[in-house]
Amino acid sequence: KRHTMKRHGISHGVSALLIGGQGTYQDGEYFTEWPDRDSSVLHAANTRRVVTEGCYTHVICCGGFTQKGTPHLSEASSFLNMWDETQTRPVVQITLDEVSLDSTENVVFGLMALRREVPEIPILRVAYYSLWQFKKARMVGCARDLGIDRRCYFHAYADHTVAWAHEKARIG
Repeated sequence: KRHTMKRHGISHGVSALLIGGQGTYQDGEYFTEWPDRDSSVLHAANTRRVVTEGCYTHVICCGGFTQKGTPHLSEASSFLNMWDETQTRPVVQITLDEVSLDSTENVVFGLMALRREVPEIPILRVAYYSLWQFKKARMVGCARDLGIDRRCYFHAYADHTVAWAHEKARIG
């Protein structure tokens, strides 16, 4: 892995990709208050491509226990279920943040979970991979407020045009 990082011009350290859940996934069923289940599963399956293209060394899956239909299952661990079913699990270290309940908490608690796993290794880049493009302003603002905006990046799977809520999604 060090050879790969050097080859891509990345110094020794962690380049982390945070990914936030929208619900829970178990045995082919997606439990969420939003109707965009198809986009959510494809967002998760696309993570491997984002990891490869961005040369990320770690993925932090974020999301707490939010769904009444699956009280024992976190949004974070649901990514593992989706990746196993779709055979698209990223081939990097994966960390779970099972306490965050919104996008901003995904960043804060996700980074805390990562720091517990790699306490001595510098964190070089932090990226957030969202299902929705409209979350960019929120995530950039969060990074700025945390003072880490110069090392933060944003990826999104889809824009508001594919969201069930269309215009409501466009304005976030």
